[in-house]
Amino acid sequence: MCGNSMVEGMEQCDGADLAGQTCMSQGFFKGNLACSGACTFDTSGCDNCGNNQLNPPEQCDGADLAGQTCMSQGFFKGNLACTSACKFDTSGCDNCGNNQINPPEQCDGNDLGGKTCLTQGFMTGMLACTANCSVDTSNCSMPFCGMDPTPPGGACPAQCTSCTADTCNIICNGPSACSNKNIVCPQGWHCNLTCSGPSACSSVHITCPSDYDCNLSCNDSNACANLVMTCSQFGMCGLTCLIGGNVCTNAKVTCGFDQCKAMCSSMLNKPTLICGSSCGCTPC
Repeated sequence: MCGNSMVEGMEQCDGADLAGQTCMSQGFFKGNLACSGACTFDTSGCDNCGNNQLNPPEQCDGADLAGQTCMSQGFFKGNLACTSACKFDTSGCDNCGNNQINPPEQCDGNDLGGKTCLTQGFMTGMLACTANCSVDTSNCSMPFCGMDPTPPGGACPAQCTSCTADTCNIICNGPSACSNKNIVCPQGWHCNLTCSGPSACSSVHITCPSDYDCNLSCNDSNACANLVMTCSQFGMCGLTCLIGGNVCTNAKVTCGFDQCKAMCSSMLNKPTLICGSSCGCTPC
């Protein structure tokens, strides 16, 4: 009687009674034999993975890779392996060396993905790619510290008070004239900012233009107190603190790779320069 947990008659098994049989006695390498509701062996929990012989539906088994390689799996090179679940392990395969960038490569041969010494934080040189497909900056350098290129200029941008040749002038004159504002210098121009008057540029955030000069002059009490100035990576940057109580108190300048300097008429309440990798950082 099927279902009473005792093997009787033509039954192969019944419930937990497997009549002493196992996956191995049924021709498999390992696993857990079970009994179906019809009292026949259920071998779905059995398999041959691990016997170093390929048995369907295995992709591989141990050292038996069925003749497959990293290349046949779509990679350029490497060593194909087999997981304990008898599936291909391609972690030892890669495409480095095929002259085409494939994640997670930074570069591959002559394919630098548009990267240059400039994008890697240098001023000049020839970027290359290593044999393991990471960027090689050994031939990059920064010999032009303090020599910014000439901006293209053009029509004077709306955020400029006025423009002189290739320079955008932003003027904040008067009490709290630009306080608490975010001032973004236009791209393609040098940027000169003047903050004159009590708290004229207090708590202002200034973002400098990429690659070009950015200079800020502060005059009067608290004119640039709590100001935050972010220099571009490759443009020179300067902050001048003139007269006035607390004129640059708690002001902070984050330098780029180029020259970065602060000049103060008083050594009290000096601004903070975060020099980082600046090629010429000069605090007050």
